[in-house]
Amino acid sequence: MKFYCYKNSTRVPTMSGIIFIAFVTIFFFATTYPYRLWTNYEDGQGNYIIPYELDKKYDQRTDKRRRILAAMQEIGNNTCIRFQKRDAKEFKHEYLKIFLGTKGCLTWFAGRPERLDIPTSNGVRLSYDSSYTCFYRKTIIHELLHVIGLDHTQQTINERNYTKEHKIKERLTEHDFQVKVHFKWVCQTYKCKKCPAMKN
Repeated sequence: MKFYCYKNSTRVPTMSGIIFIAFVTIFFFATTYPYRLWTNYEDGQGNYIIPYELDKKYDQRTDKRRRILAAMQEIGNNTCIRFQKRDAKEFKHEYLKIFLGTKGCLTWFAGRPERLDIPTSNGVRLSYDSSYTCFYRKTIIHELLHVIGLDHTQQTINERNYTKEHKIKERLTEHDFQVKVHFKWVCQTYKCKKCPAMKN
């Protein structure tokens, strides 16, 4: 699956999310590029709107579509980010496009939000190939968090303040703490007025 973010129709890939299977590296997120933040659209209640489009191929793959929408809902339930199906008339330039691909789980970032005269997309590609794990709940959330504007802290100057490496024998549980920590980062970065994740 590919996520392309149209932030002003020129796509400029600048980063990809990489998933290591041999061992798990726990990276807390940190915002490294403020211009990636989605602050152009608000709903009047202190929430930021991210318009999105799903690849038409998802119409035939309802289970994968359901998983993506569930991940969006989980982020919305814990932060001030709201994913909203794109209305081309209302959201002309800045939006997220999610593609169904065949190789890897990748995130793209395109033009700066203030350049609304140049249609661009920020996006994610999620693969349905059996050799990839792109449709795990945590993987979808992980890629969506990149779209929201959070990077791995190993890509920042002060990465040593935030990263720890753990070798594990078992897969992390579905409700592991990492996701909530990432939601808190979103709340702090966007200065959310209401943030359920901060209460947990």
